[in-house]
Amino acid sequence: MPAPPEPQQPRPKRDLIRLALPLVACLGMVPLLLAGTASPWRWVILAVPVGLVVAVLAGRRSSPPAELPDPATVLLLAATRALPPRPGATLRARLTATPRRCRSPDLLDLVDGDRIAFIGPPEDVAATVRWVVAQLATCHRLALELPAPWPCLPREDVTWRVVVHAEPLRGEAAGPAPARSTPNASGRETCEVHLVLAGSIEQVPTWCTRVVPVPADGVGRSWAALVAELLAPAGETAPQSLPTDVQLRELLGGASEVGREWSGGRDGLCAPIGVDSDGPVELDLVEHGPHALLAGTTGAGKSEILLAWLVALAVRYSPADLQLVLVDYKGGATFAGLTELPHVAGVLTDLDPAATSRALSSLRAEVRRREALLARAGVKDLVSYRATRPHEELPRLLVVVDEFRALADSHPDVLGSLVRLATQGRSLGVHLILATQRPGGSVTSEVRANLTVRICLRVLEPAESHDVVGSSEAAELPAVPGRAVLRTDRLRTVQAPWCGTGRWVEEVVQETRRGWRARAGGQAPPRPWAPPLPERVGLTEVVEMATEEAADARSTRTGTIRTADVPGLVLARTDLPQQQRLGTWIWDRTDLLVVGGPGTGHTEALRTVVAAALGAGVTVHVVAADARRFADLRGPSLGTVVGGDDPRRIARLLEILTGPAVLVVDDAETVVEQLDLVAGAGQGTALLSRAVRDGRRAGVSAVLSGPASLVGARWLESVRTRLVLAPRDESEALVAGVPRDLLGGPPIPGRGVLLEPGGATALQMALCGPLDVGTPGPDVPRVAALPDHVTLDADLLGNLGREPWPALGRGGDDGSAVHVSCEPGEVVLVVGPSGSGRTTALQTLRSQLTGGGRDVVSPDPGEPVPDGAGVVVLDDLDRWPPNHLDELAAALAGRRDLTVLAAARSESVAAAYRGPLALWRPRATLLILRPAHAFTAQLTDVNLRSVVDPVRPYQPGLGVVVRRGRAMPVQVARARTAQRTADVERVVEA
Repeated sequence: MPAPPEPQQPRPKRDLIRLALPLVACLGMVPLLLAGTASPWRWVILAVPVGLVVAVLAGRRSSPPAELPDPATVLLLAATRALPPRPGATLRARLTATPRRCRSPDLLDLVDGDRIAFIGPPEDVAATVRWVVAQLATCHRLALELPAPWPCLPREDVTWRVVVHAEPLRGEAAGPAPARSTPNASGRETCEVHLVLAGSIEQVPTWCTRVVPVPADGVGRSWAALVAELLAPAGETAPQSLPTDVQLRELLGGASEVGREWSGGRDGLCAPIGVDSDGPVELDLVEHGPHALLAGTTGAGKSEILLAWLVALAVRYSPADLQLVLVDYKGGATFAGLTELPHVAGVLTDLDPAATSRALSSLRAEVRRREALLARAGVKDLVSYRATRPHEELPRLLVVVDEFRALADSHPDVLGSLVRLATQGRSLGVHLILATQRPGGSVTSEVRANLTVRICLRVLEPAESHDVVGSSEAAELPAVPGRAVLRTDRLRTVQAPWCGTGRWVEEVVQETRRGWRARAGGQAPPRPWAPPLPERVGLTEVVEMATEEAADARSTRTGTIRTADVPGLVLARTDLPQQQRLGTWIWDRTDLLVVGGPGTGHTEALRTVVAAALGAGVTVHVVAADARRFADLRGPSLGTVVGGDDPRRIARLLEILTGPAVLVVDDAETVVEQLDLVAGAGQGTALLSRAVRDGRRAGVSAVLSGPASLVGARWLESVRTRLVLAPRDESEALVAGVPRDLLGGPPIPGRGVLLEPGGATALQMALCGPLDVGTPGPDVPRVAALPDHVTLDADLLGNLGREPWPALGRGGDDGSAVHVSCEPGEVVLVVGPSGSGRTTALQTLRSQLTGGGRDVVSPDPGEPVPDGAGVVVLDDLDRWPPNHLDELAAALAGRRDLTVLAAARSESVAAAYRGPLALWRPRATLLILRPAHAFTAQLTDVNLRSVVDPVRPYQPGLGVVVRRGRAMPVQVARARTAQRTADVERVVEA
């Protein structure tokens, strides 16, 4: 019986003994050689021991034939089950299997850390590596990790570990560089060698340290399987009798069989789950379940089992009998090939957590719906329901979760939903398959109690195996992907099938689609949830949907849905997963804050509000940073539309605002900054906040938009209804109050989350194009813009015959003609700095008074005022000498028959303490030009902030008329003296 070869050791010390005798002989010849009388033969005698020394040294340099086994010897060693010695620092194996004298190229020495790639024809590479692995397994005590479908070889607590990678030979990526293994159970460091099978140098991973071309001299699969069987420990022959590669197509009969087994009303969910020592194993989730737990370490084959299981069910059952909800929290690659199956209602991944939350809410609603169906039918389970209603399709619903722990970590509330699914699933036809690496801590006891089917692939710790199947067998399984312990009514070890590496799965999917089209005409089976929100929806379409909902009596108050008799504006489509449908959002005109950054559609959302209000005949005012965005919206109920470049009008609108009305403020932060120009630094916020607060009591509904920073603004704390558009930044969304479950998804403009007291709803705002439902009506209050230039046209002069007062220009809230009282005894004082238009204002009034038949005079300083004069015009009065001013004051004292039109500089009127300017200042009608001038505050006690235009402070003719404690903005008209006087006379005569 041959013995296992010993590890490579140093040559025996007996070689030194062989050298001793020749060396002694050589030393004995030294005196003879030194004697002068020695004959020449002395050199011949010396050559004999010297030749012996050379021969011994040459023998030390040449290596003896390697004592490595041939295939027959390996079989004998495996059959004797002799315990091989522990390897030393080097492992040695032969590359060729044919018995011959070993040469250095045929030998392979392995040291710790080697990562060797074998290249050559695939069959030769596989045969050579089989031969190398068999030698290592029989001649050394080490652990082996082999890929499927290689035969299983035992693992022990050893100091050497050999790992074989066959992925490159199958055309797959070998993965990243392998990490160092941990110490074994004895605490000793483990030496590690990796062997890679590759067809060519291009397939060799970059982390390999050596490349070995293989000879065409290896061993076959049957010989390797025999070695594995002989090496198996006594009493464990059953696992070795299992095949290592089970193809699903062999168990099902190929893609051509798809649809042949479909038949309506099938009550089970039976599919081949693997092969044991007795043959194929069929697992019925209805009979053995209703739910299953699948566990196993990385690389054990969980995803392949799930894929094969689902494909088998799709072949056995039609979409009318089975629907699949697939949840993959490992990136979505597991079920990527099944998305086109007609059975699949949806594939949920960790890349879109919002979609997962939506689906979970819909599943809860599906449970309620099925409960209601069974209750109305008066039956206890799905089987009875199908028996009493054979023509109604109610498929079984299978929810499959790959990597359940990651799902539970991302959605902590999912456990409660699954508890209800697990406890009621059997009667309702809802089934669960939960797959995870480590179920401990993620699968609660309530869920675990209903997971009656347990499948455990290879795990690392016996405790993990006990946790799943109640036995440590799964921790002792070989490193064969798909090898698992199945627990139903008993324990059994099975080899699970896989779908292979070809296009067979794609063929099955296409054949399934063809079969369903032939049966159902291509109509998709109903899903357990509503279709996703549309990316674009028109306002007209949303209004029609809301009308249909009201007509169908399905608009009862639920979440954001309001009954049809509640006044409101239809603005958006809402996602209602808890009702398994899409709804409409009918805004009840409570204050609303719309937040979102650039590109989120916040301005379009406000346009929709304006359009809906115009369509409903509700008065609406618009304040926007850019009013041009609303220029194409017109209607009889449209009030003021003002941009951020006219803060005077904004302030005035907020001051006169009354309800019922809707106030729309786009880009509120910019509007507040512009209001600071009118109300003072830091007062714009208070002005807008007061308008929102007071407007609520007056029936004014405010809709404001701006960036996410507005959410934390204290002045908006009272606005409880908020619409957060495109919440992409998690921190900002959470601050805004958006639930984590509604985050994610593509950044679609108009897509947002509506936050109302008591709930959050995802929605898609409707879009509106240009809208013209009529010209603005006269009954809606408006704050009109003042023009830059006004002339005395027929419109201004049209009322001159009926209006006793001349027109000064255009102004006020509506931008109409502004008339100034010029009755006898009245004083009109025009004040302003140089170049502000004082003289123009006097000419405008003078031309109309002259054309109206009044006697107008303009005396120079020192000239008396004629007794018959009706109107006295005094320009640049502040330039008169003081004595002449005193004379003028004396001449006009007591003259109640005169109208005085005077003009002076602002600083002169403000500084006057005596004379006519000081006398007229408190009682005259003041026309203050350039009211932003520094001396304006000293001219009157009236607050002019709301009527002063801070954007055009130097506009000629732009001023404020102050009369009897009231102020009105005005743009003074320009009069062309001769022609305008003639025009006035013609108007008066007419």
